[in-house]
Amino acid sequence: MSRCIIHVGMHKTGTSSIQQSLNGFADAAFVYANIDGHPNHSRAIFDLFGFSLEKAAESGGEQGAALGRPQLDPLATARIEASIRAAAGRTYLLSGEGIALLPARALEAVRDYLKTWFDETTIVAAVRPPAAYMASAFQESVKQGARDFVDFSRQYRSYERTFGKFDEIFGRENVILWKFDPASYPGGCAVRDFCSRLGIELPAERIVRVNESISREVVGFLF
Repeated sequence: MSRCIIHVGMHKTGTSSIQQSLNGFADAAFVYANIDGHPNHSRAIFDLFGFSLEKAAESGGEQGAALGRPQLDPLATARIEASIRAAAGRTYLLSGEGIALLPARALEAVRDYLKTWFDETTIVAAVRPPAAYMASAFQESVKQGARDFVDFSRQYRSYERTFGKFDEIFGRENVILWKFDPASYPGGCAVRDFCSRLGIELPAERIVRVNESISREVVGFLF
């Protein structure tokens, strides 16, 4: 049975480290997709149907983010189909936290497209508790040099809006969520935890950590 796994985040759960560590990885069972050379596949999936990742990010997924009716883009389609063929029947792994920003009708189009290639599509994500997510998002804003922190509530992410559509479109039985809890992870590593959950035997030397958190004191100093 052919299978596609789509890792959709959430943001601030070690996604960049997971993507960088798996970039270029392939073994007898899994292939990490190489579509456009970028380890984050968010843009590749948005481009597939001509949707704007920038507009979706600006609106937090609130707006349709669509450039017209979902229609396959020929260049983007050619890239992803070459990548799927290269997987040669192995489990095809996509990862992009931006995918969760796609509007429902775009996700429906993605689902229908993947059905032409795979017997099964599974959605996976680590979910960070709201307070911890907001604190981490605030830290990232400080690190990036943001100046406006008047409305801290903007850091909140609606979990129902983010993940509910995946349940409805792909089927609840095909959506796997787990709590982001580094204290319980093997070696405190999000990459090792992710791979162990999916059964990926990733060599230890491939694991890289990027965009790691800074201390509360450093955040206070920068703020």
